[in-house]
Amino acid sequence: MTKKRVALWNWDIIGVILFLIFTSFVPKALSKEKTNTSNIQLRPSCVDAECHTNYSESQYVHGPVALKECNVCHRTIENRHVFRLINTGEKLCTFCHKMKYKYFIHEPVAKGECLKCHDPHSSELPFFLKADRKKKLCFTCHQEVGKFQDKNYPHAPAEEEACILCHETHSSWNNKLLIGEGENLCLSCHKKEFESFLKMKHIHEPVIEGACQKCHDPHGSNYPMLTYKREPESCFDCHQEIAKVFKNSKHVHGATIIEKSCSNCHSTHASSFPKLLEKPIFDLCLSCHNKPIQNRDGTVLKNIAKEMEENPFKHGPIRQNNCNACHPPHGSNISRLLISDYPQQFYIPFNVKKYSLCFQCHLKDTFLQERTTTLTNFRDGDLNLHFLHVNKKERGRTCRACHEIHASKQRAHVRSVVPYGKGEFPLVFIADTEGGTCATGCHFEKAYGRKYKRIQSLDDNTASQ
Repeated sequence: MTKKRVALWNWDIIGVILFLIFTSFVPKALSKEKTNTSNIQLRPSCVDAECHTNYSESQYVHGPVALKECNVCHRTIENRHVFRLINTGEKLCTFCHKMKYKYFIHEPVAKGECLKCHDPHSSELPFFLKADRKKKLCFTCHQEVGKFQDKNYPHAPAEEEACILCHETHSSWNNKLLIGEGENLCLSCHKKEFESFLKMKHIHEPVIEGACQKCHDPHGSNYPMLTYKREPESCFDCHQEIAKVFKNSKHVHGATIIEKSCSNCHSTHASSFPKLLEKPIFDLCLSCHNKPIQNRDGTVLKNIAKEMEENPFKHGPIRQNNCNACHPPHGSNISRLLISDYPQQFYIPFNVKKYSLCFQCHLKDTFLQERTTTLTNFRDGDLNLHFLHVNKKERGRTCRACHEIHASKQRAHVRSVVPYGKGEFPLVFIADTEGGTCATGCHFEKAYGRKYKRIQSLDDNTASQ
């Protein structure tokens, strides 16, 4: 677009009209004079039968042509059948067509090349256009725009070649000759959707800024919703920190790389929930984890929704509906998308670092002090039974040896069965006001009491494993 203002010409349109009336009326007036008129010959018109008759036969005929006054634009040279224009460029047209130009001017207009789009004599199309706006008039120059019709998802105005729905034809106050600026342009069609976005509590920043073209191509795209790139790459243009997580993570959340990618969890424009989530985070996670899911490495994730339904005693983060307390939603370098280390083995020597996930919430001293009367209720007198289980010299038990990660049928989310090899042992845990009992494949039933000591050591009567 050329940024210039075209000067308005001082010729008055009224003068042109008077000129046309005069040139068409005077010959008739002379013919009524009582003088000898036999020698007066009416000048034949260029649109008479033997000349340019086709100029006046179209549906839309230019005024001078309709009046057979070709000399409004053309001038004969020395009475020969040779003609030249009375003016060149824009001056020829602006003699009659006075236009008020805005800041951004269409390049042909700025160069006075009106005939690039308009036929000066006649046309079968309104405004004497040389080609139908439905048949690539704009694409004769803007060939790169025409290519968008070959995209998988062309924008409706571009597909129908209705460029004037978004662009002015001669000049505009907005860059690229747009009829509106920012979201105002898109609102001319998408007002209802935009108003629904503004009612939401959380709105995507480009929507607030009215910067629709940050994400969407206005002409067409090979990707749904006219985005410039496929998700998640289209989101990474702004969310670069998330892009780093994807790039540097050994384990990427499957939901981000299947189907709609980011849009599986996030609304693209606005949401009633933080982070533009489609649902509250717990409901969102269970909308996928409501069935067994096979990982790419062949392992299978349990049906977490079923586990929640069948087990009344739930882990704290589950009770708080906060899956993110343990699992980052996009990617992690730790198996099972955990935010920190947690051993997958059944037997492992105790190490604080290896249990750093658990110690995000639980006090590590509970497992470091052999004697206590305050750190845990799972004790026999002052003997800390958590310490006793995990700090064995051989075959120290991990947290998952006794506890379910998400929920269980027993208090303190204690497991109902203990995995061992390819099989399982039952685990029966009963707690009372003073202590409790525990019986499992690891040992025979043992009782413990907080007020007095009931057992000496779990090493007594230990099962053969």
